[in-house]
Amino acid sequence: IDYLNPAKISFPKELKKVGIVNAVPSDYTTQKAKSSWDNNKALLLGDANLLTESLAEYLAEANYFDEVVIYDSILQLGQENVENHPLTTEEINNLIDVLQVDFLVSVEDILLNAEKKEYLIGDFIISQLEVETKAGMKAYLPNRTSHIFKDQIIDTLYWDLNDPANFYIREKQLVEEASIYAGEKLASRLAPQWKTAERLLYVDGNKTLRKASKLVKESQWDEALKCWNDFYDSSDNVKNKMKAALNIAVYFEMRDNFKKAIEWAVIATDLAYKVDEVQNKSPNYIYGTYHYFPIKNYLEALKKREESNVQLEQQMSRFDN
Repeated sequence: IDYLNPAKISFPKELKKVGIVNAVPSDYTTQKAKSSWDNNKALLLGDANLLTESLAEYLAEANYFDEVVIYDSILQLGQENVENHPLTTEEINNLIDVLQVDFLVSVEDILLNAEKKEYLIGDFIISQLEVETKAGMKAYLPNRTSHIFKDQIIDTLYWDLNDPANFYIREKQLVEEASIYAGEKLASRLAPQWKTAERLLYVDGNKTLRKASKLVKESQWDEALKCWNDFYDSSDNVKNKMKAALNIAVYFEMRDNFKKAIEWAVIATDLAYKVDEVQNKSPNYIYGTYHYFPIKNYLEALKKREESNVQLEQQMSRFDN
């Protein structure tokens, strides 16, 4: 399924135009000394220009703000501000005026912690490049003496070095890919973004389930729901009821009815508890259960979606008119 995930930060609907600027004093492309690797480890600066472009691009694709305008030059900060470089009120006002936007987002830094690792799995050695990526940003309004918020993302990217395509990966390539990815992650903090997630359905083991599965493939979800409801009501078998309950929960999630989806997911979880005979079992046993563990995880995912949906509705209210 594809669904909108709310942004971390909510903006007043009056803020419709955003300007993106690069305020990183030094990055991979401008650093004076080359990066040094020691024992397959290196602390690298990211490509701030690529990060800024990526942030602007993903923010524009979200279609949340009326306009996303990028300032296509690196800000020339005073030497005294190299270590601590907050934009002055005058600089903010000038940039907002030049870009004709309502507020400003400045990219502040990007740092990459890279390490090549090897893992022995059975008789095979798995080589992997891990790059922890940190990137920060601040937002400014006109005539304000300080930023209205600051935020940072921390995420890790992995490259399989056993893959011939990655075996001779260049430092410049990993810096570029990590910087672009960081821009995407920062954009998701500012505007709701589409997210893809997997959902499980029981589709076999009974002619009613097979019929409903065929209806789902034809996008006839309402007809499939009738099958699952009839199957649940007419069956005395705990396992069959569990299967129907889970499928009904997925149906209501597809309709954004989280209250109903959670009700049915709770029923499915309780029934799966009996089917897999979880009572008095060890955690390791529970993690390996075929029905209970994945259904319980789905219930938790639904609860998180219900909580975030309140924030999402508030953020999307800017389009009410």
